[in-house]
Amino acid sequence: MIGRSLPSDSLEILETLLPHLKAGAAYAAHIQKRIGHQPDKSTFGENPFAAALSDADISIQTVVEVAVLAAYPEARFFGEEYASSVNTKYLAATWWGDVGEGGDDRVLLLDPIDGTRYYLDQGEFHVIFSVISRDSYEASIFLFPRRQKIVYAVRGQGAFVGDWSEVNLRNFSQLQLGETPSQKGEEPPIYCSLHASLNESALAPLPVFHLARDYRPGPATPIHAGLFFGDVSAVVMNSSQLIDGAAIAFVAKEGGAWVSTHSGEPMPPPRSANAEKQLVGFVASRSEDIHRKILVALSNVRSEEGPRED
Repeated sequence: MIGRSLPSDSLEILETLLPHLKAGAAYAAHIQKRIGHQPDKSTFGENPFAAALSDADISIQTVVEVAVLAAYPEARFFGEEYASSVNTKYLAATWWGDVGEGGDDRVLLLDPIDGTRYYLDQGEFHVIFSVISRDSYEASIFLFPRRQKIVYAVRGQGAFVGDWSEVNLRNFSQLQLGETPSQKGEEPPIYCSLHASLNESALAPLPVFHLARDYRPGPATPIHAGLFFGDVSAVVMNSSQLIDGAAIAFVAKEGGAWVSTHSGEPMPPPRSANAEKQLVGFVASRSEDIHRKILVALSNVRSEEGPRED
């Protein structure tokens, strides 16, 4: 049915948009194969493939925007590339405005390619789509075209994982994140984002992958969403954008992981985001013991700086 309002079942929204999200993710994977190591977005240079990331970002967002406009023309939709999109002016709204009593306050969020540096360096990346309300995340889905895997979560229903070829999300298997799988007897590393700081000596002998220090180009480098697959035992983010980091925290929590702010508090609701649509930093761990140790390590070096973009 064309032009219907958002259904109350957030999983139905994911099901409606899944074919379009998969098409966009597959397109990004194809483009990735044609580029090598490239400068960051702000330093593209003259290489004809240097703008591939922005091209892919905008193209994926266009695919999803068209699908949203066709299926849910009155929905609020915010994508990372809203400023560059030709469809922004056709959307009912990109963010919260006045919502009448009993009105639908949900917003659809899209991060077309999460993992900018990884994508350009032939590494892991994923597409993230979420449904949020002012008070909570309602659903999030992560598409991993290189792994041929899809992970999603619905509030209060848990998290799920399935193969790329599976077309029915309701056939996916439950994702259990409450235990830390070992790799050849070694603990997977704790992933620490670019600006996050923690006392690593307080974590010994647990290994730490710090993005600013340890990043290397290529598919072997761990990424934060690798938490879903046991590539990392925990994730420490200095801040969490609603379109990406906060979605990781939501899926991890629904999957049974331990999730909190750096001070051990529950994650704040989406309405608490700042003007950059960013929440405070968080910790997500597959082990309660590791989570506790990380909070201690953070308390030793906690600064007074506000959130910074990862």
